[in-house]
Amino acid sequence: MDTHRLSRNNSICPTPEDVLLDLVKTNKQDKVRSLIRENKTLLSHQYPYPYFGKILYVACSEASTFPETVATLLELGADPCDETEDQGEAIHVAAKLSRSNILKVLVKYLTQDEINHLFKNNNALLLLIKEGNLNNKSEIIESAKVLIKSGININHADSKNLTPILWAIKKNSIELIELLLSLSNLDIDSFTSNGKTARELILSKYSSDLLLPNNNTSSANPKDLLFSYLKSNNENAFINFNNGDIVDYKDADNSSHTLLQLSCQLGLENAVKHLIENKSDLKKTTEKETQTPLELAGENGYFEIVDLLLKHDPSLRVSSATITTLLKKMNLAKNSDDKYENCFLSLLKNQDEESLNTQNTLSQTPLHLAVKVAKPDHVLELLNKGASLANKNQFGIMPIEHIDAEVLEDHLDKCVEINDIDKNNIYVTLNYKTLLPSPLRTERKGSDNQKCPEEGGNDFIQNPVPETDAIFHMCKAPHLKYLLTHPIIVTFLLLKWYKIYSLFRMNLIFYTLFLASLLGYVFSSYGQFHYIPQDGSLSFISSISYTCLCVTFVILLLRELFQLLVSPLNYYKDLDNWIEVVLIVIVGSILFIDNPTNDTRKQLSSVAILLSAFELVLMMGQHPKFTTNVIMFKRVSINFMKFLSWYFLLIAAFALSFFILFSENEDDEIPTKKPNNLTGLQMEHNEKKEEETNFFINPGISLFKTLVMLTGEFDASDMNFHSFPFTSKFIFILFVLMIALYS
Repeated sequence: MDTHRLSRNNSICPTPEDVLLDLVKTNKQDKVRSLIRENKTLLSHQYPYPYFGKILYVACSEASTFPETVATLLELGADPCDETEDQGEAIHVAAKLSRSNILKVLVKYLTQDEINHLFKNNNALLLLIKEGNLNNKSEIIESAKVLIKSGININHADSKNLTPILWAIKKNSIELIELLLSLSNLDIDSFTSNGKTARELILSKYSSDLLLPNNNTSSANPKDLLFSYLKSNNENAFINFNNGDIVDYKDADNSSHTLLQLSCQLGLENAVKHLIENKSDLKKTTEKETQTPLELAGENGYFEIVDLLLKHDPSLRVSSATITTLLKKMNLAKNSDDKYENCFLSLLKNQDEESLNTQNTLSQTPLHLAVKVAKPDHVLELLNKGASLANKNQFGIMPIEHIDAEVLEDHLDKCVEINDIDKNNIYVTLNYKTLLPSPLRTERKGSDNQKCPEEGGNDFIQNPVPETDAIFHMCKAPHLKYLLTHPIIVTFLLLKWYKIYSLFRMNLIFYTLFLASLLGYVFSSYGQFHYIPQDGSLSFISSISYTCLCVTFVILLLRELFQLLVSPLNYYKDLDNWIEVVLIVIVGSILFIDNPTNDTRKQLSSVAILLSAFELVLMMGQHPKFTTNVIMFKRVSINFMKFLSWYFLLIAAFALSFFILFSENEDDEIPTKKPNNLTGLQMEHNEKKEEETNFFINPGISLFKTLVMLTGEFDASDMNFHSFPFTSKFIFILFVLMIALYS
């Protein structure tokens, strides 16, 4: 995806989306047509509060919008079947608002199947009667006529198994009742409300002037009858329909559910058995309900149906979303209610590694939730089936960050398999799968989750998470550190080390050559040491070391630039990289500064040699044999620097106190007879020597001496305790006790 796109920032002009919204609300069809032709994506823009829908939904829901405006949007490509969350499709919105003029436009762009699309198991006619404004009788009747004329199913029953005629009776709308009774295909005998059919309710509530159709139960749509039996939980009628032969309707659907989906959702075990016997498709879904029958049964806790489906087809799988939903319900369910747990265990037996590691929109897998809320046994079941501990969610969190140490230890123990201890040839199998991040698997919305990866059920992309992230977290987590010595972890790290050992060796050889050439160049030529005799062989060494230093310097520079470009943020977080940056600057100065002074040469040389040697020690610390020593060195150094920074104010206070007490004042000097025969040069030399022996002659030197004393170098022979014998000794002893002993 191209991330470099133009975007609006702080513009005072309205956006094209806002312009389109205003044009639609003011019914300016020509301008709407012109604007959308320039930018077709405006039709799919999701408007925020108070609309929460696309432009066609806005047009159908706004009372001021003309039918011609809706027709213009449909002509330009607006999808009339696009569903708005909690509102339904355009035909459902118009029906709920009783907008007959909008319905007349919509039905022209819909097929008969699309006209019968359901929203929450209601077709548009049911929504019109249930939610329409019955006070506006003319609009209600006109809207109903439009829908009936377009071929809507007048006998469709909602989730309560109530048809439009039953709802019209319930709403006491005599006009709608008369309109529906005038239809020859109306069924008033197959569906009931409170145990009474529509015929019985009409005869008991209304006058006998209403002309009722003949009993046409036998001529009712078989598919509608089958769905009505399921909705009313009448399994006997469902099973006995047509003497049990429903092969022609085994995969029938009402655009919302298939017969098998609805049976599984309602927990009708006998109906499920009947459909299986009639060879119903166990994987078929609808556009409205993308969950498979197995997923619906599992999420609702019908473990008998789950076992029945799995027994008939052991290859069935469920999505990771279903496993996650079951984990949530298991956490919320009472201890005595184990139906969700039974479903979880039954479904998990058939799951594979791919389905368990499929990530949702937040990049979470079932294991992310399980380590927080599930029982240890359930977490172990997920791990043993191949759930990865290293998959990161959208917030960069891995399941291993919340796992219990004992659970992880049990799982690692099970990852070690031994063929037969009694045999001479023992084979040990180590399973590292759960430590590695799985390939990213993102479920496609509306796709068949039962498909295998190569069939396109999931999208696969390479996981960018490093393979050692899980173990790296174990190093930082105190309660997991003891598991670093587990055979699985030790052998995994050893294999990783063998994989990169050749690179480490090449890098070490290169850096050793760089350090050797630096030392050779500094001591043969650059340092200009007077005690090293300059001869022909030294000049040869100087030229060779200079050439080698230039080459290795360029390689080092390119290496660091490559690391910086690959991961700039991580580069600056590593102290080793900062040392190398400073080293590159100093070595570059040594190579490319013309005619530096002798003092500059010596300072650059000393710092370069120190930093390069320091870097070599850190590099050697990457070898397993030296890692412990280098880590101890780093830890002690860091702790000392923390101590120094934390107590620096107190150290500076001691340094100033020593300066005040131990610096020699003129009043404190004991008059001594100076030899008259000393020259001025000798007197100046004696004064300089005296300053060198007094480390508290000024605040700067006093601070330096105090820092040296922190290491335990207490040279009190040069301290003048005579001027203030009590105060000076008290402060000095206090310094020894409070700073030196505790450092």
